[in-house]
Amino acid sequence: MTPDQFFEAFVRGNYEDCQQYPGCVRRAFNAAVSASHLADHYFTYWNKHDQSKVRGFKAIGEFVEDLSTNTDGCFRDIRSISNAYKHLYTSIDITVSINIIFRRKSLYQHLGMPTHSPDSHLMSGRWQKL
Repeated sequence: MTPDQFFEAFVRGNYEDCQQYPGCVRRAFNAAVSASHLADHYFTYWNKHDQSKVRGFKAIGEFVEDLSTNTDGCFRDIRSISNAYKHLYTSIDITVSINIIFRRKSLYQHLGMPTHSPDSHLMSGRWQKL
């Protein structure tokens, strides 16, 4: 499965579900988990199939840190929410956090999510340039 296919199969649907029911913690967690896993999938896929897309990153941690830095910490927040899911505890209001994080245009661009409409070109910006 390519990163674009992963995005379409998991990230887009979970994101749209979260937007449709912003008060649903389950949908918020699913959106965070799938977005977090997209980074893992992207790095692993391109490391195997075309290393030029992840050039400069020796490990997933470096790649995740770069995403976090280039999204003003938003991706770090998504990763934290995703990790909280597996530990089943959090001290933050997950619904408010998810909505704030996903409204940030810079994060949309880095995750390849549409910034204007569902018909916007996917996987634009930094993801394509790596």
